[in-house]
Amino acid sequence: MECDKSNCQEFSDAECPGTVGQCIMELASFDLVQFQKEVSAWADHNFPNNAKHIPLLGALEELGELAHAHIKLEQNIRGTPSDHTMKKKDALGDILIYLAHYCHNHQLSLGECAHIAWREVKDRDWVKFPFNGKNR
Repeated sequence: MECDKSNCQEFSDAECPGTVGQCIMELASFDLVQFQKEVSAWADHNFPNNAKHIPLLGALEELGELAHAHIKLEQNIRGTPSDHTMKKKDALGDILIYLAHYCHNHQLSLGECAHIAWREVKDRDWVKFPFNGKNR
């Protein structure tokens, strides 16, 4: 089945693998470690003299763009729902790129950070324990 962009909006026309199945397979095989390596090489090449904290500021800027897209979608103004959804996807992708760059600058693994946090968070049950998610 050819990708008609309604099923696979994650890729631009130039990057689209061509079929819905290929799009799904490419997304399913996304490797966070490889992603951080690629972002690191790209960032080192393009921004060799930036201070180490700059990607953090970029992530914060993109978080603002994500909030802007969300609120405009909720208000149903300044674009279609599809426009706002694409802006949210763009902002989220940019946030991940900035976080991968930040981790690289500070000798951290984005995957390890996510894994450590998820191990702690996944066992919380806020419905059962509304006070602290664990035992109260």
